[in-house]
Amino acid sequence: DNCLSTLKHETMYYPSRIRQLVDGSDDNLAAIAEVVDYYHALYAILSQQAMRQIGAIRIDSDMTSYLFELLRKLNKNEKPPVRVTPRDARYVDVVVEMTQLRLNERQSHDLFTPYTLNLDFLLCRQITREMGEATNLRACGIQADRDAQGHVFVKILIPKIYLR
Repeated sequence: DNCLSTLKHETMYYPSRIRQLVDGSDDNLAAIAEVVDYYHALYAILSQQAMRQIGAIRIDSDMTSYLFELLRKLNKNEKPPVRVTPRDARYVDVVVEMTQLRLNERQSHDLFTPYTLNLDFLLCRQITREMGEATNLRACGIQADRDAQGHVFVKILIPKIYLR
């Protein structure tokens, strides 16, 4: 995070610094060249470090397993039916039918909020968020829907890479 923050800051700052030098003096080409060389080298170092860190991101299958284990636990320890549908090249839609969970409309709406009936649902939400953060695919999310009889369906959008 520090590397990316520094990279962002420096790439925002150095063009304006070079512009100041260009606007301020016609005969200061050596100073301009020095600043350009400095920022170019800094950018190259920070970019290489960021790319090494990105390459080190490991897709953790334990995270996916734990998410589905929590949902099984919340379904009174009965394995819920799961339907997976590819959305596009990067994401899949996962629908988990919580066969043993009945909620009213308000409970269903609040399931993945601080007003939830069980804090494990917040863990599910956080795992889903972490999946998006780890892969830089931030459209990930989790929500609950229910049918007229109160059957709950947990809908999860996660990166396809987690289901390989």
